[in-house]
Amino acid sequence: MEEDCTIATLLVIDDDEEELRGTLRAILEERSYAVHEARHGREGVACGQTHTMALVMTDLVMPKQEGIETMQQLRTLTPPPKIIAISGGGYTGRLHFLSAATVLGADRTL
Repeated sequence: MEEDCTIATLLVIDDDEEELRGTLRAILEERSYAVHEARHGREGVACGQTHTMALVMTDLVMPKQEGIETMQQLRTLTPPPKIIAISGGGYTGRLHFLSAATVLGADRTL
C-alpha cells in the first residue's frame, strides 16, 4: 500500500517576525509542513493567490491590511484554506476581534 506523502502547505501572516512568525515557522517546519510567511494581509493574500494553502494562520491587527479583511479575501480562493485567526490582545481589549473573526469565517481562533 502506498503512503500519502503530501506535505500540507501553510501560511503564517503576522507583522511580528521575531516573536511569532519565526517561531511558528520553526515549529511547523519541524513537523514537516511547508510554510510561507507574510508580513501583512496584502502580502498574505498575494501568496495565497500563487500557492494553494491548506491552512492560514493570520493575526487580526496588522498594518497595511488587517486580518478580518484578509480572511474575507482568502475565503474567495479556490480551494479556500482553513483559517486560524490569532490575536495577542487576550483579555486586554482585543477579544472582540476574535469573536468577529469567528462570525466572519475563521475556523478557529487563538
